[in-house]
Amino acid sequence: MKAKLSSLLLLAAVCVPVTALSQTESTSFVIGNDTYYLHKIAYHDLSSDKPNVGKWNQNMVADRQYIYIADHVNISNSANQLNIKRYIAYNGERVDDLIIDYQELYNKEIDLMTDDQRCFYLVPANDDEHLILFPNITELTGIKPDEDFRFFLIDKTGHIIRDFTASPKTFAYSFFDSNNPIGDFGIPEITGNPVSGDFDIFIPMTNWNGESMIAKYSYLNSVQSTSYSVYNCPNGTLTNTKTSVHIIDDNYMIVDDIDIVPSLYSYNGNYNNCYGTLDSIHKLGHGCNYFNYSGHRLLYIGDIEYSDNNNTNGTTQFKIGLWEDYSELTQNISRANPSISFDNFTQLTTLSFGESTAKKAVAPYTYRQFMATSDFGNNVMHLHFYVPGEFLATYQLNKYERPTDVENIINVADNHTISYRISDKNIIFDCPVADVSVFNMTGHQIFHSTTPVKSINFANFVKGTYIIATPYKSFKILL
Repeated sequence: MKAKLSSLLLLAAVCVPVTALSQTESTSFVIGNDTYYLHKIAYHDLSSDKPNVGKWNQNMVADRQYIYIADHVNISNSANQLNIKRYIAYNGERVDDLIIDYQELYNKEIDLMTDDQRCFYLVPANDDEHLILFPNITELTGIKPDEDFRFFLIDKTGHIIRDFTASPKTFAYSFFDSNNPIGDFGIPEITGNPVSGDFDIFIPMTNWNGESMIAKYSYLNSVQSTSYSVYNCPNGTLTNTKTSVHIIDDNYMIVDDIDIVPSLYSYNGNYNNCYGTLDSIHKLGHGCNYFNYSGHRLLYIGDIEYSDNNNTNGTTQFKIGLWEDYSELTQNISRANPSISFDNFTQLTTLSFGESTAKKAVAPYTYRQFMATSDFGNNVMHLHFYVPGEFLATYQLNKYERPTDVENIINVADNHTISYRISDKNIIFDCPVADVSVFNMTGHQIFHSTTPVKSINFANFVKGTYIIATPYKSFKILL
């Protein structure tokens, strides 16, 4: 059980002046009375590592152990396998690839897998042991209304656990037909638990006419139960798109593309009503997601800085800003008239990484800005930034002027157990624990702390059973 940041009030944001940060520097920013630091941990120049098939994007996910990158670069040398590049999350060091035998993947003759299908996306499976591998579409044929497609649950040793079949028939003829098939997938996102078989997957897709949509597929016991459209490109004129979707909560999502700025939409009704956009971001900048840190909800956003209105030569940037406090956002969206916006977004700092490969004159097929986090607990988080054909960088976010050393991060990453004792209505941990919550048996959160605590006093709580939730494990106690 992951503790929610639902008991803190947002401190007034007092920000240091926003300045650009080169890839060789570190920086800090202030929220309320707290100062937060970003320290560069690793930087890999990937300018000579360009994808051979420019149409397809690579993408990146991360956990506490590794950064995983879908490898489309040496595609002609991957006749028998799919390669997932790996880097160590705490120091950015390159390690051996994770290899997927795609004969196992498709259980067919190897030569039936096309170059297009060898290009794939990685999607978090919402647990510590698995990923979703999502192959792309065979460009020459596309996917017609009466055809199914598949995606795969893999473990982090490279083995296929199961495959899932998806059928587009329920919404097919409102979006495409046999002469206008699905020609491209964007990067999906999953809610729920694919390991148990009960989950939703949100799949961006584009037809041969360049019209985009996002379809929500629901699965029960690993079998598709429903599917329907939750977003259609408002004007139907975007072409060559690579839409990405990030689910925020039970109602809303961030939609982003190379031809639009990050935008907020609902996937539970009132479809295609835009609840807010980040208009300060250049639309060729592509990448937007959120993360929670120290009681705050932050956004990190891909952008491109151009000088003198010259849109052919720009600088790749990532902006980090304060969005909203989690509890405040939850209260807003639970009202009878739900609302959500970017109105309270405050930019905190900007990371600049040199010349962008995105050009206005040429559709930037390979250009997309990816972000992922590795949360080591105790207010130590690594932010990973990746642009195919440009760079991979890791920065540590903490509350100290110096980075937390590798040894301590390893200890935190490897510590999946919590030792405690109960004495005189106090639960006492063997070491301070950050981001800890207490829930009663009805699921109501009655205590939460983002700062490390050594003990919790239950003197004012009634006798009964309680659930203690930490980033490492959850357990029950009886008082």
